[in-house]
Amino acid sequence: MEIFISGSSAALLSREIATAMRGRAWEVVIHPFSFEEYLRHHGHEVPEAPDFLPAPQRSALERAFLDYLASGGFPEAQGLDIVPRQRLLSDYVDVALIRDVVERHAVTNRSSAWRSFMGR
Repeated sequence: MEIFISGSSAALLSREIATAMRGRAWEVVIHPFSFEEYLRHHGHEVPEAPDFLPAPQRSALERAFLDYLASGGFPEAQGLDIVPRQRLLSDYVDVALIRDVVERHAVTNRSSAWRSFMGR
């Protein structure tokens, strides 16, 4: 039987999951798309020499890069309209960076932690 545990939780970091499962865990890290992977996912050609593209192809590549920056490399965010995409990406920040850190380190003043995190 195979069981897959995925997601983000401060209480269950990878080494803790392995301990809880008595060493029978196999961690697989999944990263967001690189720009090259993003291009392939959206059916764009990946140029061999991007520095030497004709103007129309360079413009299309730059447009794709701006879209990549706006939508991020998370596969779930691809193809979403702007409002649900921004909500999803905001939730990622909230869950992965704020809530996990706050819970893991028992931070009691969340607004102060958020301001510190955001460099304010």
